[in-house]
Amino acid sequence: PAEVDLHVVQARFARSLRYAYVAGVEDDVVRLLEPFGAQFHLVDDEELQRLDLAGFDAIVIGPGAYSVRSELRAAASRLLDYMDGGGTLIVQYQPYGYQAPGLAPYPFRYSEPHDRVTDEGAPVRFLAPEHSLFHVPNEIRGQDFDGWVQERGRYFFGEWDRRYRPLLACAVRSGPGSPPPT
Repeated sequence: PAEVDLHVVQARFARSLRYAYVAGVEDDVVRLLEPFGAQFHLVDDEELQRLDLAGFDAIVIGPGAYSVRSELRAAASRLLDYMDGGGTLIVQYQPYGYQAPGLAPYPFRYSEPHDRVTDEGAPVRFLAPEHSLFHVPNEIRGQDFDGWVQERGRYFFGEWDRRYRPLLACAVRSGPGSPPPT
């Protein structure tokens, strides 16, 4: 017998905004967001050095992009200047090489070996539930993390500049019924 799992997702996008996307490793995010009406300009390697970034309301860097795209690493200062000028730069998870000076806006170090939460049901705690990221343009709640089909996270920062603000925490429970470690 055939079986279909259907998950209804309510998501709002500001369709009037212009988004740029720099694809990462095995990255299918743009295709998955198209049904929601979000339109992205896919930035190719040649454009990274010459594209007018000020024309975008937000630029998203795909998972692992800094590790596989030397042109992106070379254009990192342009992206940081865009951010310093008021642009929104969203960087999805990156492996170790991203901690190199000049790639991220502020210094940080990953834990080595990297921390990893592989329990798909591990609780996710909101450290700053009032932050606008959890409310605009979509409400993000604890149940939004239910039903994940892959690990909760990896490559967590071990040390970071005080200008970073942690928003979520996740860890495997210490024992049956015990709260997640802080």
